[in-house]
Amino acid sequence: MDFSYDFDGTLLGDQSNSNNGGGSDTPTDALHQHAKQVYDYFNKKGLSDAAICGILANFQHESGINPDQWQIGMPHTWSMSSSTGYGIAQFTPAGKIKAYADKVGKAVSDINTQLDYVWSQITATGGFYGGSKTLVQFAHDTDPKVAALDFLQGYEMHSKSTDALADRQSKAAAWWTLYNKGNAGTYGDGGNNNDNDVKNTPEGYTIQTKGQFTFNTNCRNTPEMSDAGLATYKAGQTVSYDQKEKNDNHFWLSYLGTTGTRHYVPYANISKNTYFGTDTNPGDPVRKQKK
Repeated sequence: MDFSYDFDGTLLGDQSNSNNGGGSDTPTDALHQHAKQVYDYFNKKGLSDAAICGILANFQHESGINPDQWQIGMPHTWSMSSSTGYGIAQFTPAGKIKAYADKVGKAVSDINTQLDYVWSQITATGGFYGGSKTLVQFAHDTDPKVAALDFLQGYEMHSKSTDALADRQSKAAAWWTLYNKGNAGTYGDGGNNNDNDVKNTPEGYTIQTKGQFTFNTNCRNTPEMSDAGLATYKAGQTVSYDQKEKNDNHFWLSYLGTTGTRHYVPYANISKNTYFGTDTNPGDPVRKQKK
């Protein structure tokens, strides 16, 4: 296992022979297929990877992320007076999600219909409450276990509940091994696309003056988001770099590992106008791509 150090001896975390932090292939069973649909949905909405893992954990605890799951041991009924749950979040009474699906003209068992319903609820005025976070704060969570608690309290229970918290947090940590892709969340950040202006910076992410910064994202072998990744930098760790470039809708920093191999780390999503910190190096240089 190789490690790289910067000029003052700070461990950079270059693990050339490892394959973690999102580098695993996603299984193709129903659970993981549904999980990917959930991840893709909320990622497009601008939620952080940690927040999405918290959502996945709650859905898995409630239903196994099965959009056609009836509450075990309860009658299968759409009655609005019933206490039967249904779907990925065990919507109760089940008639609520059925009424929504009928209104929008879609199948009640369709996972995207249910995700649209969840989104309509949590983005409504006062729709995310009961815990210690607002929806915007939750959307930028950096710890999947914290996110599991925040979603439990802010959406599932609307109270300071800790119902089956250990199981939910354990599941969140497991999803984190698949979906820690370095996305810090953009929901609520605004839509300014002028790269010359100050960028919104998720809490806990800062780029410092000496070419070092702290963030939570994967180091890759190529400047491509599809690259499996070879190591994960956690929020609070540091890395030094010697060049930057633009590729695959992201800005990347790169450095040479101890073996002489160049590694790449995304530090900004261009289309979402979100930087994982604020770089104070003059000019924020970007290396031109070779043709």
